[in-house]
Amino acid sequence: MSFRRLKRAIQALGSPEHSGTLALLQALIIGLFAGGVTVLFRWTMGTIGTWRNAVGLHPLAWWQWLILPAIGFVGGAIAGHLTVHFAPEAKGSGIPQIKQALAYPVKPMRRRTIWVKFLGAAIAIGSGLSLGREGPTVQIGGGIGDWVSRWFPHSRHERRRLMAAGAGAGLAAAFNSPIAGLVFSVEELLKNFSTHTLSTAILATVTASIVSRSLAGNLYSFHLPMTSFHLRELPFYLILGLLGGGLGVLFIKGILGSLDCYQKIPRLPRAWHPAIAGALTGMVGWWLPAAIGGGHDLAELAFNAQILGWMIPIFLLVKFLLTLLAYGSGSPGGIFAPTLVMGAVLGAGVGQLSNLVTGEGNSAVASFAFVGMGALFTAVARAPITAIIIVFELTGNYDQVLPLMLACVTANLVAFGLKGVSIYDALLEREGVSLNEGTFHEEMETSSVEDVMTREAECLDVDETIAIARQRFLETGHGGFPVCANGHLVGLVTRSDLVLAGEPDAKIKSVMSEPPITITGETPLEIAWQLLSDYEIGRLIVVDRDARTLPVGILTRSDLLKGTKRA
Repeated sequence: MSFRRLKRAIQALGSPEHSGTLALLQALIIGLFAGGVTVLFRWTMGTIGTWRNAVGLHPLAWWQWLILPAIGFVGGAIAGHLTVHFAPEAKGSGIPQIKQALAYPVKPMRRRTIWVKFLGAAIAIGSGLSLGREGPTVQIGGGIGDWVSRWFPHSRHERRRLMAAGAGAGLAAAFNSPIAGLVFSVEELLKNFSTHTLSTAILATVTASIVSRSLAGNLYSFHLPMTSFHLRELPFYLILGLLGGGLGVLFIKGILGSLDCYQKIPRLPRAWHPAIAGALTGMVGWWLPAAIGGGHDLAELAFNAQILGWMIPIFLLVKFLLTLLAYGSGSPGGIFAPTLVMGAVLGAGVGQLSNLVTGEGNSAVASFAFVGMGALFTAVARAPITAIIIVFELTGNYDQVLPLMLACVTANLVAFGLKGVSIYDALLEREGVSLNEGTFHEEMETSSVEDVMTREAECLDVDETIAIARQRFLETGHGGFPVCANGHLVGLVTRSDLVLAGEPDAKIKSVMSEPPITITGETPLEIAWQLLSDYEIGRLIVVDRDARTLPVGILTRSDLLKGTKRA
């Protein structure tokens, strides 16, 4: 059966009496796609990373010392240009974008977001940037869920469920951890434990895990020596929870600070920021190769007690800084894995301290390393249930559940006491996005475009060349410009229009969209938002109420979200 026939057969189930069957069938398809794409993503990233290590490590001649920085520079440049020019929403982790999409009735996720995230993250992480694969697989899975939900009419709530199920399926396939994927989708994303939501998420995550394990095996499983918990170790697990909570809050502040620092770099286009991060990371890779990339090798060293005590703070600091360097650059890639790796190193340090006092041996160090993963992730993501289940599924050791719960709860309380919010919520708040959906709708109904629009929008002349227009995009970082002739609006040109344009000397009128969709300052925000969603565009030109070809401002999706928070 062809793909089109399968799609038509599924659409035939769209009647109300078949809604339950249809939802489960969709969840099954989402799990199949999410599992398969995640396996391909891991293979692509791993192949690039293996090649990087083969050609870049153990240099002999002086020029071979340049290989790792060069690979990082080129990989970062490719990832940066893919993201900036084709899908800016694919930058970073991807989990904040999914949370925003679930909170607001936004336009469908573009399919290009999925492949840009796939290629950009695989290249960036494979070339050495200190980022993780789990965030990208969540966004890719969420995109697959959104795509499948668009095959036939659905309510917004049903589409949210399917997108969250896809996101959970992506995480489940990345970790080979179906329960963690399920809990993440309902605890962190939807915050909804209804039977229908659980059924959809369970089928998607289980299917994705089956596909992942069938095609690739337990690639993310770690080899943990069997350990047993002793009450005399309890104070040290409490200390680990305290340290994990404090480090988690510091890490969130560092991520936000790194993003601010990159914004202050003068005259360097954003597409080149990941290239700089990649080159600097490659230099660090000369001396500490285990610290670059996702960090799986560094975690294994921590589990096997192969890091000397005096090296633990060095590894922890280096991984901390490399992750800030990579994430702040805007490169596609997550902070899930780096957080777990840093937690493992922190736990190994506390475990060695405990070993000096209790004499339990290296197996205790491994136990502390795994508990440290859960503690730090809890403080960063503020999702203690997900953290406990992920670590438990990775180890399969029931004896660790008690200290794991103690450390995670302690870390969560410390983070709460330090006024720390989830890293994903903090990133959205930085962009001016509030996840209070009820307040959002109230402000949409009572505010107008003139309350939130960007005034005095800069226009490009219709006779300007494509080369000059490209330069203006690089200088301003805007996503689109109105195009005017003698001060009157005639079209709109976007960054993607110029990426696909031909000769640099050609006029922008040859690639602009005409006529553009316009609104006035008196237009209610609710109508403006509906136009953005229906036409799947990112901006609207605001024109004078009496002279409809005279532009007076511009309204972007970001303006609308930030403005409703201020209102």
